[in-house]
Amino acid sequence: MAADPPEIFLVGVDESLGKLGDYVLSAGPLTDKRWGVSVAGPTELLLRKMGLRTLAKLSVWERDTLKRLHEKALDGVLSFIRSLNPVPDFVLVADDCASYEGPLLPKWYIEEIYLSSHESLVEEIRSIGAAAFLHADGNYGPYFGEIGRMWDLIHPLDIHPRGDLTDYMSWLRAAARIRSKIGSTVATGIAFELGSEELIVRAVKELLKWGLGDIVLSNFHPPLSGLDVRMLVGMIRDALS
Repeated sequence: MAADPPEIFLVGVDESLGKLGDYVLSAGPLTDKRWGVSVAGPTELLLRKMGLRTLAKLSVWERDTLKRLHEKALDGVLSFIRSLNPVPDFVLVADDCASYEGPLLPKWYIEEIYLSSHESLVEEIRSIGAAAFLHADGNYGPYFGEIGRMWDLIHPLDIHPRGDLTDYMSWLRAAARIRSKIGSTVATGIAFELGSEELIVRAVKELLKWGLGDIVLSNFHPPLSGLDVRMLVGMIRDALS
């Protein structure tokens, strides 16, 4: 019996973010999630407004000031979530706070502010009847477990560069290790950085060989090259089927 074709889930992005819309390709685990909204999280808003250097200084010398700034940003995001009408199937909060080397801000910030705010965000999202998705680039190391237990989906699992197929295979092994430690679905990100439709589809097929059925193939950032995305989506659909 033929498998059901993968679905495309549309993400409408808050216009104030200045980003294009998104799509998520799934082999099946998100069949009840049709569309959603993306909004910047409180840490990402502070990083955009003030920059990493300023936030790092505040995290060392003016913790109370940083806490107040973050609380204000969090209140704004929570108000946005409460205002959503109609209610989307999911809300995707983009809250980057890590590089490939690890979290960008100190341990106390991650544990007392970043993770705590995520609990509030997840609670608010679920209270309106939506699923809670997190877009968080970088390697969160030991915090992946707690993040995974909170959110319904982490998007993407972006833990180190994937510039060629060799890098991609290393990334795939790391992704599998992390996936085994967390409780949420993981969105990996389509490897547009490979630069060609053929290589990207080969990467998708390598992913499928691992049998990680609940890893969702997705893209958050629009490709910056001349890739034929329409054709690529069709090729990936065929691979997933």
